[in-house]
Amino acid sequence: MPVSDSHVLLDACVARAVGKNETSSPAREIRVILDDLRDGQVGLLMTPLLRTEWERHASPIMKKWLARMVTRKKVKFARDRRVSDFRAAAEQGAVDQAEVEALEKDAHITEAAILSRSGVISLDDRQLRLLARLVAGYPLVGEIQWFHPVRDRENCRSWISTSCVDVDVSRISAATT
Repeated sequence: MPVSDSHVLLDACVARAVGKNETSSPAREIRVILDDLRDGQVGLLMTPLLRTEWERHASPIMKKWLARMVTRKKVKFARDRRVSDFRAAAEQGAVDQAEVEALEKDAHITEAAILSRSGVISLDDRQLRLLARLVAGYPLVGEIQWFHPVRDRENCRSWISTSCVDVDVSRISAATT
């Protein structure tokens, strides 16, 4: 099946979660989404920083899955780029230094999502909450579609099946803080 121009960012925390215990409910539910990505038209967007996280944290099963996605030409490699004002907005919107550090730790994913208009699939609820709090002062963050692969599985699967057509679901701006 040909790959569309649509891509998603798959956080390394998802790559770590699959393979630890394949019989666990979260791992099984995430595998359904991974199968959708493997068999559908949507590809992955991978930046050097995200690839480094995958190399450190992904389970062996997920490393093989990524290699198959590369072989199928379903991975778009993009350079890491900063959004000039995102980190300043994160620093200004954070409550304390710990929040600033948390936002900066995954800033490369947020910035890649903003610049590529790609959605994010992540298990990181803390990052989602922190980003949701920034929306009022930095609306670009609110446009990102962010899916928890277990809790938002059906919305995520529907979104992937439509080649990530923006259906106004799972936007950070709609997340509860």
